[in-house]
Amino acid sequence: MSLEKGLRITALHAGYGARRVLENIDMPPIAPGSLVAVLGANAAGKPTLLKAVAGLIPAQARIRLHDRELSQLPSHERLRRIGYLPQVLPQPSSLLAYELILGSARAAGLAHDEELEKRIASVLCGLGLQELALRPVAELSGGKRQLVGLAQIFVRRPELLLLDEPTSALDLRWQMELLASLRRSTREHETIAIVALHDLNLALRHCDLALILAEGSLLACGPTAEVITPEILRRAWHIEARVERCSLGHPVLLIDHPLQTDTTPPAA
Repeated sequence: MSLEKGLRITALHAGYGARRVLENIDMPPIAPGSLVAVLGANAAGKPTLLKAVAGLIPAQARIRLHDRELSQLPSHERLRRIGYLPQVLPQPSSLLAYELILGSARAAGLAHDEELEKRIASVLCGLGLQELALRPVAELSGGKRQLVGLAQIFVRRPELLLLDEPTSALDLRWQMELLASLRRSTREHETIAIVALHDLNLALRHCDLALILAEGSLLACGPTAEVITPEILRRAWHIEARVERCSLGHPVLLIDHPLQTDTTPPAA
């Protein structure tokens, strides 16, 4: 990969106030066109990593996207080049779904012209939202509002997408549809998408690379099927598990049993 292309993250330390969550994260270069899963148990630091790269929390790091150090970007250029979507769904609103998507594009500096209209139509089609475009956001289900939030990001075509649990409100069909659409889009536009996920089978099926966090450190990074191993599953999730191939050749995670630990389960 050319030194001028891709994402490089070196010596990343991040947290909240005096509480350090991530320590000394060094990632191999990520090439344009890559769909990357951020994986790990609860409290491993997945949202913190995305927020640190997006510049939403203080962090010590060298983060370079293509030809620029992200810390040196003015806010308007960071908004143009980076799209961040938190776990929080778009709030119910009297605005139409189309108006919310258009407003996001205009806030990123895109002119309201024929090209933008075509781009919005393409995104709506790709996410299956054509019939909902003229409905108030308040009338949409949680899953559809999550797709509208994704459309707000996709229509801007940023160079780097940072998505925190983008499938959390979606049913099984739309989880698969979304990840497949995201993979196609990253390759078509040569963007980089980093997606925090809990579902390892979604990651195995759709993501090119996986970053696995454990206790604030980077435990493994590489091609998804190569780093989700029995040993990594033991260390990161404390489970005895394995990856096998189904009759169609797709990798599938099979969990045998949790490992015995001294940790007391959280209260219900």
